[in-house]
Amino acid sequence: NTPPEGREGALLILRALCEIAGRAAEPFVVPYLAAALDESASSSGTVREAAEDTSSAIVALANPLAVPGVVCPVLFEALKSPEWRVKVNALERLAQCAA
Repeated sequence: NTPPEGREGALLILRALCEIAGRAAEPFVVPYLAAALDESASSSGTVREAAEDTSSAIVALANPLAVPGVVCPVLFEALKSPEWRVKVNALERLAQCAA
């Protein structure tokens, strides 16, 4: 198992990549959306916060044309999670897509 600090660090790197590299990072970070959503269920508050920030950054970065075919299926799959925090984060990202 990866310690919480390692998971938080990975999420922070993904978020930084979104913010620094911008659209050029999209093909590299969008595949990690599901993992970021899953980390919303972490027992560590800092990991949960990083997961929310990272998933938000990934959705914000995603090309609008990729949202229906790539992002939304990941979000809908996350809604099947037994963890309520994952569902809440997925719903917030769906709202972000709709805005």
